[in-house]
Amino acid sequence: MRALHRLTPLAKCLIVGVTVCCVAGGLYFAGLFDDILPGSNGSETNVTSSVSGEQSSTSTATGTGSAPIQAPADRTIRISLDEWVGWKNLLDANGGLRTQPGSIYYNLGLDIEFVIINDADHSSSALIAGSIDGAGYTINRYAFLFDQFVENGLNPVYIGTLYASTGGDGVIAREQFASIESLYGQRIGVARFSEAMALMDWLIAQSSLTNEQKATMRNDLVMFDSPDDAARAFFAGHLEAAVTWQPYLSQAQEAPGTHLLFCTTHATNLITGGLVFDYGFVQANEDLLVNLMQGAIDAKDMYLVELSVIRASMPMFSLESDASIIEMAGDATLLTARDMRDSIQGIDQLLFAEMADIWAYRGEQANRANADIAFTNRIVNRLELEQIDVLAQPVGPAFTEEERGQVRDQAEQGHRIASLLTMRADIRFEPNTAVILQDGSFSAIESFVDTATLINGSIILIEGNVANIAGDADNTPFAVQLSYERAREVARQMQLRGIDPNRMVIAGNGIENQIASNDTEDGRILNRRTDVSFIIME
Repeated sequence: MRALHRLTPLAKCLIVGVTVCCVAGGLYFAGLFDDILPGSNGSETNVTSSVSGEQSSTSTATGTGSAPIQAPADRTIRISLDEWVGWKNLLDANGGLRTQPGSIYYNLGLDIEFVIINDADHSSSALIAGSIDGAGYTINRYAFLFDQFVENGLNPVYIGTLYASTGGDGVIAREQFASIESLYGQRIGVARFSEAMALMDWLIAQSSLTNEQKATMRNDLVMFDSPDDAARAFFAGHLEAAVTWQPYLSQAQEAPGTHLLFCTTHATNLITGGLVFDYGFVQANEDLLVNLMQGAIDAKDMYLVELSVIRASMPMFSLESDASIIEMAGDATLLTARDMRDSIQGIDQLLFAEMADIWAYRGEQANRANADIAFTNRIVNRLELEQIDVLAQPVGPAFTEEERGQVRDQAEQGHRIASLLTMRADIRFEPNTAVILQDGSFSAIESFVDTATLINGSIILIEGNVANIAGDADNTPFAVQLSYERAREVARQMQLRGIDPNRMVIAGNGIENQIASNDTEDGRILNRRTDVSFIIME
């Protein structure tokens, strides 16, 4: 969740200076683009194949294992970043905002200037004007900006994810609110048009609330200028919940009467960030961008050690202690080359599509179909993959059998289990069987899979339910078995789509959890539903 308004006075001065420099240098760089970027006028726009099987260019250069690739003479590559610890490896590789002698990028023959711009509107305007060559964005923000870039003549592509928020962003709430559904009708604070707002919108959209309730809840969100302001209002007693970031997440865990309802520790695929360039620039400078990404990966050993560079480069860190910077660094995880390849081939596109839906709901021009053309894997496919030490890899389930057993026992005893959110769907089966009908039911399963992929740190409870059509108690044993088999088939379909079976717990409720009258078909549909709950283990 990036800070669009979290600015110190020094940062504001820096932004004013950067803006003046961008305007003064705009014509120069715009002209330079015409010389070095053949096809940047949109003549090469088809990148649909870039995410599925795109081959790298005919260049023979590789990453750090090859001779350094020299930047064009007198040509500095300019990239905007906001003040976020997840970009730290770029700064470390560069030795600061401008490439320093002896730095990783210097030794790779790169000449990079990072420009700090906290306002995404300013950075996108600079990218469109040509005063910067690329920019760092969350995929959430990129989905918001994509159509704006295209309308202004750019052919934007995202070249790879550098970091994932792994604890830095989340939802804090009063302790009596244990799920997203329980917050219906409550005051929830978010920063307007930010990753925070989109995060809450997305969680609401996945919930078991009715469409009318979802619309009401999303329209009633209380808007603030920043996640800091939302958190302060929460702790002042004006809100029941707020979407914010550290250090407020930790404060909510320590303060009486409040708790951390959700954070990206349990959803490491939900807020991620990487670099965006015009596709023409990528074509003309592929070797340089390979070294840019490889150098960032090579700087990973400096992440928790070298603290002076980020202090000198980003004003918000200038007065932070070593311990504070290290703690903040723990809220973002750097991706390896292998992670980047895996991510851009699936999760990045999924996240873009999901976030585009959220922005479209808010009336913004965003389209999930753009996920097919918004990414290129031609850079990450050339990165040096790490040697995998099999013995060093995590072994066993993501959750202990004891944790899964707790969920299973409560489900079997009919207890309502506290879950972050619950999704409900009518998955149609052949009568009295667990055979799924080909009538759109699989689209519901795909929705379960998408949510499970993004909330990847949750236990998944899959509950089957059947309608009590006969109203006969003697039917209960068969109903329980049938509902269990149907839940198991949904779990199997989710596993076939990549969800770890060790995350899943299966339960059959039979006719015990009727939520509507069986006198109408609509009521019977609600009663024969499949419930999928995402449970966060403390």
